[in-house]
Amino acid sequence: MSITNSLRGPKVRGARCARVPATVTVASRTLGTEASYVLATLDVSASGLLCSFDRHGKMPFLVNTILEVTIDPGCTLLDVPLSCLAKVVRRENDPAEKNHSTGRLGIQILQMDQTDSTLWESCVALLEKRFGRISEPQVLSLSA
Repeated sequence: MSITNSLRGPKVRGARCARVPATVTVASRTLGTEASYVLATLDVSASGLLCSFDRHGKMPFLVNTILEVTIDPGCTLLDVPLSCLAKVVRRENDPAEKNHSTGRLGIQILQMDQTDSTLWESCVALLEKRFGRISEPQVLSLSA
């Protein structure tokens, strides 16, 4: 499969990359540190990830934190884990949770090598074909 869009998607003013529902494990750590935190995605796009985290646990990532991210480190969705540099662009309470026990992180992919980028864009395109685009975050299992 050939993906012709750049990592950030088509260059259309005001347009965003299509978001696709998917639960994928993501290992993340602040750039240059050893402490890693495991997150789960709520949805993905070619340019980023929306991840959930337990608000009662330790989560040091603030908005504008630069992260080293490994997408699917256990290779449950992909044949190989994908690595990238990313930035936290949003941190908020999960509006679906009444007691605010979980939070959400919006993570923008900043840099990914060409091979990983091509694989990621292909993966997102296949997920979009299978599940369709979404306008509000939701969780769907890939095994469904």
